[in-house]
Amino acid sequence: MEDLPTTAGNDILVENAGGGDMFKEIGDERTFNGILNQITDNIQSGRLKAGDALPAERTMAETMGVSRPAVREALRALELLGIIKPVPGGGNYIADDLDSWLIGPLSILFKLNNSYFRQNQQLRAALEREMAILAARKCTPLDAAELLRILTQIDSTEDEIRRGELDKELHTKIAKIADNPMIYSVLAAADQLTDNIISGTREYIMRKNKSAAEIDEQHHRLVEAIINNDDKLAELCMSEHMDTIEKCIDEMQKDIKIVYTPLHGTGNIPVRRVLKELGFENVYVVKEQELPDGNFPTVSYPNPEADECFALAKKIGDEVGADLLLATDPDADRLGVYVKGDKPGEYHVLTGNMSGCLLAEYELSQMKENGT
Repeated sequence: MEDLPTTAGNDILVENAGGGDMFKEIGDERTFNGILNQITDNIQSGRLKAGDALPAERTMAETMGVSRPAVREALRALELLGIIKPVPGGGNYIADDLDSWLIGPLSILFKLNNSYFRQNQQLRAALEREMAILAARKCTPLDAAELLRILTQIDSTEDEIRRGELDKELHTKIAKIADNPMIYSVLAAADQLTDNIISGTREYIMRKNKSAAEIDEQHHRLVEAIINNDDKLAELCMSEHMDTIEKCIDEMQKDIKIVYTPLHGTGNIPVRRVLKELGFENVYVVKEQELPDGNFPTVSYPNPEADECFALAKKIGDEVGADLLLATDPDADRLGVYVKGDKPGEYHVLTGNMSGCLLAEYELSQMKENGT
């Protein structure tokens, strides 16, 4: 049998051991799609495996009859998806852990959809229930010891922040025991969402009941079912746990009271719709400033950063005990914010810089959590 040709450096065989072409000239389809399809088809067929080096860009371009910039664009897209890992000066390689490639793009999706807590939690709940079933079927004595260790740490610490971290660790461990890369990838991608839900739920329950015992007791029953390899009971326990969390999310959103004024501008309908979609039910609109009116009869100038524009909103806020006062300018592209103070009827303004700092802190915390 004639020896197959080899190439130097990052180049690998353009023909596979079976004799068929690994890459071929692209026909009528779009160049970008053609390059992506050929690479992903080779991964799916097993001709390209985790850790394998791709041919040099020049070799791929010549073989497929396309330009090097076109190849580079497709490789960049696969890099963003986590399928390809570039090595500076060393070429491009198929990712070592293809099971986790979904985490990257899904993280972006969850980040864009992070404000829709209820929908995201419903997805998480469905996955966690299936995860509990699989974990109960696959739990080993070593896994059981790890779960009990985490529970013991939760029970022994009084630091609620630390308890929240251990809460998340427990769910992550159950996901790993389930040993389903797809489920784990989705839950890992929703990492920041899960953090927000766990910390927010525990904080709400602590504030309401002075104790998170209900959540902790549910954890104990869930772990016991998993350790005993009782998949039906594990599903039931996880369902009960997820129902408690969803109930808390509903209560938290319903409890927040918001007073909003469009200042006689265009924000009335879109802002109220967005707040409704986010699950906020206690929204009070300043009637005197609700409808569009170019004369702006209730203010000297419709500036949402001016204290004068919040006079009517503050009055309503004091009456209903609002947590948040919001105002938008006439074309609804600027936002003024006041937050409830410690004393009755007291509200503190958030300047543009303050709001910007809060947004920046949130974005940076998300980037830190996602390792970006």
